[in-house]
Amino acid sequence: MTPSNLPISQDAAFGIIPICCPPGGTLEDAEFLLIKHNAGHWAFPKGHAEGNETPLESAKREFTEETGINNFKTIESVSFKEQYEIHRTRRIIHKVVVYYPAFLEKETVTIQEAEIADYCWEKYDAARQIITYSASILMFEEVYQYLQQHPELFPGA
Repeated sequence: MTPSNLPISQDAAFGIIPICCPPGGTLEDAEFLLIKHNAGHWAFPKGHAEGNETPLESAKREFTEETGINNFKTIESVSFKEQYEIHRTRRIIHKVVVYYPAFLEKETVTIQEAEIADYCWEKYDAARQIITYSASILMFEEVYQYLQQHPELFPGA
């Protein structure tokens, strides 16, 4: 079978873009939490829905499971998508990940060792350089542009 005629399956996941901004700070002061998955790539916390969870419920649960952080405020009025294909031996998986931005205080991260190898807090430019995959970088750029256009969303604004 050639790649063009492999069966294609669909997969969906949901995540959080964690943003820490000091009181009265601006987007330029913000740091973003990245995690290094055990598979070796740097990205944002994400995972699959369980049971009848909504996308937002899934994103929040996965974020707390992977980081140990449960004190955050999600921007529920907007979401951002990243899409990519995973090529396996006998099939292709078309994956869509929906992310919600969330503000939080900089807290100690307690990583879920079964899935997460490391983490870091970085400002936009450094975070952009660390993120492994281009689809994730493009989505992160969209998030940053949105935040630039909506400074009223920042805590204390």
